[in-house]
Amino acid sequence: MKFQSAAAFLLAATVSITLAAPTPGALQRRNIEELYPDFTSQYNVGTGAITYDTGVGLISKSPTNGGQDTTTLVTFNIPAAWSSYNTCRLVFTSATTSSVSGSGRADVFTSLSPAQQSTASWPPGNLRDIHFGRLLAAPGTEATWEQSFVAPDIPCAEIAGHAYGGELVGVYDTDYITWTPGTDGPKIVVVN
Repeated sequence: MKFQSAAAFLLAATVSITLAAPTPGALQRRNIEELYPDFTSQYNVGTGAITYDTGVGLISKSPTNGGQDTTTLVTFNIPAAWSSYNTCRLVFTSATTSSVSGSGRADVFTSLSPAQQSTASWPPGNLRDIHFGRLLAAPGTEATWEQSFVAPDIPCAEIAGHAYGGELVGVYDTDYITWTPGTDGPKIVVVN
């Protein structure tokens, strides 16, 4: 009888531990809220042109494109209600259908002012400001932060109720990253 009770206890404990354990590779945090950019635009480094509110996120850098590298400008309108949360995090996810080649890296910057319309050249340009850090992207997963200077965690109260612009820029000589805005790519999540 004692053996059966002990065996039943061990079985129940093993099942509980197995069911509670996260799956290998599973996202280890629970996002309370998430916000994709309201606008995703492309910026031509060679001409200063902005293609506003495109349907594709694109980082393209090549030594053979005559200086016509493309970066992506994003605009987030952070809900004022997020001031009640503690920590917001900037993340970048790539769907399995996204393209990542070359270095697969993106430097992330804030912008002095978000893009507001398409332009043929300068001004306003990209208005690049603070270097947040460097991401390493891979299809079908969340990017890892190789370097972080300000990001990925940001106090939610500091950004709640404001519009923020950012820029994702290719790294090294050759870089190509694409994503579908609103489905994958950069987003801000509330983690607590």
